[in-house]
Amino acid sequence: MVTLALQTMNPSRATASATLRGDCEFLHCQLDHSCRQFRKRTHWHALRTALPARHLRDESREVVKLGIGLVGTMAALVLGLLVASAKSSYDAQSTEMTQMSANIIFLDRVLAHYGPETQEELELLRKAVVGTLDR
Repeated sequence: MVTLALQTMNPSRATASATLRGDCEFLHCQLDHSCRQFRKRTHWHALRTALPARHLRDESREVVKLGIGLVGTMAALVLGLLVASAKSSYDAQSTEMTQMSANIIFLDRVLAHYGPETQEELELLRKAVVGTLDR
């Protein structure tokens, strides 16, 4: 309401208000970033004081990096296998659906070729296919 009143009374003041609001958002983002950096440094400092010196050596850091690399590689491998399995399942179902459709079309044409005496069977086949597709 205050912004609406400012716009009707003095449009240049409303623009200044919007600029001030943008500056406040920028400052809020900067403050949030600074707080996150401070927390990281505080946690790192607490970790450095809590760990023995032998865990802060370069060899220990290398072991941790290798462990993280191994975990990342295993996660990528598992996700790749999961995607491959899903694609394989989809492809199998798609192939099965295509084959079943081809068989139904073939049966429909064979029954139609026999003439009017298979009309009842044709209707049953069509109703069964429509019922299956509606599920």
